[in-house]
Amino acid sequence: MSYLTMSSNSVTIIPHGGADEDDVTVGGTEFYPGHSVDHFRQAMRVGSTIPDDRVKTALIDAVLKTLDDLKPLKDKYADFTALDDVAADVMDGASILVHRYRAAVYNEAKASL
Repeated sequence: MSYLTMSSNSVTIIPHGGADEDDVTVGGTEFYPGHSVDHFRQAMRVGSTIPDDRVKTALIDAVLKTLDDLKPLKDKYADFTALDDVAADVMDGASILVHRYRAAVYNEAKASL
């Protein structure tokens, strides 16, 4: 992430640290995984013009809405400690249930932004 400043005759780009230093995970529960702000920004093409605090709030609100929608799923798998523990097909190294959960949260958060 970088910030751009402009004066009458010049443009200055001020670096804002690397992704690893600044990345924050939000919205995790004991059962459902959290969400990387940087991964969300990259996956959903959310630029740095939207402040991190606004992105975090959108992700948390999206998690809360999605958890309400998925209450029957959590009840069905009450014997499991995490969504990743539920037997499911795996795609790109993660459970398809985790992929679908992340997609629901990301799409809801992006819509609210």
